[in-house]
Amino acid sequence: MPLILEWGRLSSFPASATNVTIKSEGNLFTRGFHASFTAPKQDIESWVKNSPGLNESTPDKLSDNKLQYIVTPGGGANRAEVMIDYGSNRVEIYVSWS
Repeated sequence: MPLILEWGRLSSFPASATNVTIKSEGNLFTRGFHASFTAPKQDIESWVKNSPGLNESTPDKLSDNKLQYIVTPGGGANRAEVMIDYGSNRVEIYVSWS
């Protein structure tokens, strides 16, 4: 999980986070991580405020409840994005390096 936080320039997941999943993909030349969690809306909002990568990004509104952040990645990564669904209070993260 440290690479997900570094590459996405994110703060640690909220203490209230449940249904946490982390999956890796890639090979010798590429590496990617998919992570997700569910948390109360106010905890997600605090997490967003405490995450430098999200604070420096303007989210795209995908629907009434969904926001997508394209983040300037850290730690040498080439891609970082976060999708938040406030309808289900679910956060999905993807970061990659190649």
